Formats: sequence, structure tokens, C-alpha cells
Amino acid sequence: MTLVTDRRIGYSHFRPWEADAPATDASLEYSVVDMTVGGANAGHGTLSLSAEVDIDLETNSISLDRGDSEPLLTNVRMAPKPYWASEQ
Repeated sequence: MTLVTDRRIGYSHFRPWEADAPATDASLEYSVVDMTVGGANAGHGTLSLSAEVDIDLETNSISLDRGDSEPLLTNVRMAPKPYWASEQ
């Protein structure tokens, strides 16, 4: 799943969010979150703070290239629907 926001992650905090080894230009006005969750309900993900943003105009898609670095988000899981959202 890939999410794109129109603002940088942490834009409203007193100190903006930073990655130990930022891979993108700090002047980006948007953020990208890329997560993968497998069949065992376990996954990983990364943020545009620590990966290069790849925009493919031919396929109209966005992805993150983190190179050889480890995923920034670990233990990503799907949460069950709340009781009020279940089908009746």
C-alpha cells in the first residue's frame, strides 16, 4: 500500500521529523509512505524521509527506493475492523 500526503510528515511539530540518513531533498512539500503486509499479517514499510521517491509518469505510479537500507517501519500489521464498521 502506498500513501501520498500533500505535506511533509511531521510538518506541524515544533521539530520536524528527520531520518538518520535522509535520502530525499528536505524541500519536498509532500510525503510518501510505502507499506507491505503479507499473508501472516506481518510486514514492513518505509517513508520518503529515508528513501528516494520514484515517480513513473508512464504508469502513473509512485514508489520508494530505499536501496540496501533496512525498512524504517517494522512490525506493520493490519488491524481488525472496529465493531461499528463490521458488516451486519
